[in-house]
Amino acid sequence: LLASRQRRPPARLSLTPGELFTGRYRVLDTIAKGGYSTVYLAEDNYAADRPPLALKVHRLGPARTAGRSHVHRFLREAYQRSKIEHPNVARLLDFGQA
Repeated sequence: LLASRQRRPPARLSLTPGELFTGRYRVLDTIAKGGYSTVYLAEDNYAADRPPLALKVHRLGPARTAGRSHVHRFLREAYQRSKIEHPNVARLLDFGQA
């Protein structure tokens, strides 16, 4: 039974410099990689006059997307995080699902 199932190709786990993410953010470089996400130095094509920003991209593998609980939790936490305003905390500019 398992051998007869078609398997999807693995999702690409990284972006390359110059690549456009979600049609808005152009990747300039990789800052850091972790177990669940990668942080990139990027620029916002919608606001070219702004300085570069940090773009954090979570990787959701099949084991973490069973149901929709992980995505729902991520979006809920991002929404709550977007409400935080403090001079010592980086501002959250955008979040969503790609």
